Amino acid sequence: MAPNNKVYVIDDDDAVRESLRLLLESADIDVEDFPSAEFFLAAYQGSDVTTSCVLADVRMPGMTGLELQRHLAGKVPELPVVIVTGHGDLSMAVDAMKNGAADFIEKPYAPDEIVRRVSDAMSSPLPKPTPRSNAKRAAAQIDLLTPRERDVFDLLVVGNSNKEVARNLGISPRTVEVHRAHIMEKTNTKGLSQLVRLALAIGTEFKDD
Repeated sequence: MAPNNKVYVIDDDDAVRESLRLLLESADIDVEDFPSAEFFLAAYQGSDVTTSCVLADVRMPGMTGLELQRHLAGKVPELPVVIVTGHGDLSMAVDAMKNGAADFIEKPYAPDEIVRRVSDAMSSPLPKPTPRSNAKRAAAQIDLLTPRERDVFDLLVVGNSNKEVARNLGISPRTVEVHRAHIMEKTNTKGLSQLVRLALAIGTEFKDD
């Protein structure tokens, strides 16, 4: 197997795999799909990882997407892994980022978002340990937040949904959405995965599962 600009789609749902295959192939991306992490590992030979990417659902029978990401991080750390997660699995996706995942994508997702994020994962080097200068830059971005926005930020990046943040802070989910939009504007981020990476840069402590 000699992949070239290839995405390995791993999901136990046949319809989801077929949909993702058609979507990515329409963007001229080569695709191989597998019904489980175990089938993928049995087939993957580990070559040309710089032009490849794994797109794996977080919840699958047998080895989960998170377990697969941890396995690949130890065996093929240069292979980007993008985790697809439901809202109830955000804490698992955050854990994946903490352990070196290239990105995570929340359901429901827009088709063009999947293509963009997968393309970014294949074309960008995986994040390295953050230098101190980057940490200072990240801290400066966080300092732009109001105290309430910082409260929302701290709860979001550890995997809480908007509703959970609202319940913790005694505010409405709509207010959380407004704060979240302001946070992303002030920190120049485009999604929750980038906010998590920002939190990692400033040394946020995440509880281990």
